[in-house]
Amino acid sequence: MVDICAPEPCDTANLKRCIRYSSGLPLTMRLHERPYALPYTRAIIAQACRNFMRTVASVASRWQEISILSLNESLALEELLEPLLSVPVDAYRCPQRATMWRWDAGTNGPVTVRLWEMFFASPSIRTAQWFAVSLHVPSHALSKLTHIGANHIPPEKILELLRHCPQVEVFQVTPNRTIQGNYLCTDVVPALPAPISLPRLRQLMLSHMPVWTNFFDSITAPRLDRLDIAYSGVQASAIECMLMRSRARLSMLAFRYLYKGTTDGCAALLRSSPLRHLRILFYEVSSKEGEGVIEDFDPAPVLPSQCGLITDDFEYAEHTYTLLS
Repeated sequence: MVDICAPEPCDTANLKRCIRYSSGLPLTMRLHERPYALPYTRAIIAQACRNFMRTVASVASRWQEISILSLNESLALEELLEPLLSVPVDAYRCPQRATMWRWDAGTNGPVTVRLWEMFFASPSIRTAQWFAVSLHVPSHALSKLTHIGANHIPPEKILELLRHCPQVEVFQVTPNRTIQGNYLCTDVVPALPAPISLPRLRQLMLSHMPVWTNFFDSITAPRLDRLDIAYSGVQASAIECMLMRSRARLSMLAFRYLYKGTTDGCAALLRSSPLRHLRILFYEVSSKEGEGVIEDFDPAPVLPSQCGLITDDFEYAEHTYTLLS
C-alpha cells in the first residue's frame, strides 16, 4: 500500500522501491493531498506530482485501488491526474476501487472524465466514489458496482443511476443542489411509475437535500438494514412505506444535523412498526448556532425496546454495527 498526504520530491524514489520489492503483488494507492507544510514553490510541487504520477502510470496494470482526495489549492486536479493518461486506455486492468474527490473547483474536466472511463473499463471495478463529474458510463460497467459514492450529482439523475446498478450493496449520495429553508420544500427527485428493485442494497446514506419522498417511493430494498440521513428532512411516512413494501428490517438508523422542524418526523419513524428490530441509533446535533439543523431531541421515549445502543459517537456506532453484521 502507498498511503501519502501529498507527493513530495522524495516520494517518487520511495514509490519506486515499493514497486521494485513488492514482487508483482497488486498495489493500493491512497493519496490524501493536503496543503504542503514545507515551503515548496509551485514549480517544485508540480514537478514532484508529475514524477510521482508517471511512476504510478508505469505499473498501471498492478493497481487494485487508486483513491485520490485533493484539498491542495496549489495544483489543479487535472494537472495532478494528467500523467495517469500516458498509458493505453486498457492499461488499468485490475482496479477494484477508485475514488477521485476535489472540494473546490469541480472535477468535471476532460482529464478526470477520461480517467474514469479508463477505470470503468476494468473488469474488476466494484467500488467507485466520484465528485462533481458527469460520467457516461456503459450500463455493463455500472451493473458490476457494489459500492457507490455519488457526490454533487443532479437530483434528477439519482434514480436513473440506481436503475443501472442492480448489484449495489452500499449507496451514498449527495445531490448538487443545496436547498435552503424549511425541509418541506418541493421534492426535486422525479417520481417513477414503479419502484426500482435493489435486491442487494444493505446500506443507504442520504444527505444535503430536504425532501426524499419520491426517492423512497421509487425503491424497493428487501435487504436494507442501515439508513443514514444527514443535513436533510425526515419523511417518516415515505420511509415507513418503503420499508414495509420491501419487508426490510433496519438494524441501524443514523441521524446527523437534520433540519429544524423534523422532530415529529423522527419520532414517527422511530415508533413505526418496521423499526421494531432496530438495534443502533446514532443521533448527532450541531453544536453551532445558525446552521439550520434540528433542535435538541431526546429519542429515548419513542425507541423500540430492542434498541440496545443510543449514541452520538459515530466510531462506536460503526464498530457496533460491524459486529452485528
